[in-house]
Amino acid sequence: MYSEANVTLMVQDLDRSIQFYVDTVGFQMEAQYGPYWAQVTGPGIRIGLHPGGDSSSAKSDTVSLGLMVNDFQLAVDGLRSKGVEFDRITEEERASSAYFVDPDGYWLYVMHRQDM
Repeated sequence: MYSEANVTLMVQDLDRSIQFYVDTVGFQMEAQYGPYWAQVTGPGIRIGLHPGGDSSSAKSDTVSLGLMVNDFQLAVDGLRSKGVEFDRITEEERASSAYFVDPDGYWLYVMHRQDM
């Protein structure tokens, strides 16, 4: 029935969001339709970026984008080198995770599980 799906994020500044997801996070630019819409892709996910968000829009603390990694420290160091500031980092025996936000306040995290 469905041929594909994406998550759409309402953003304040399309160019800034594209730069964050492509240059900082490392996703690929899939398409851009002028100043109205862009699609970026990462392993297993497609994100639509759509202008229309504003700083007064409440961002949910119940939804976040998780990025699984094979080398936790390499991922954290790489993101830090691109200016990402982490809200919190937890390193435990079975899993490690580091949480940060995009320019519009949407939560992301990188995670490494020992069973990966």
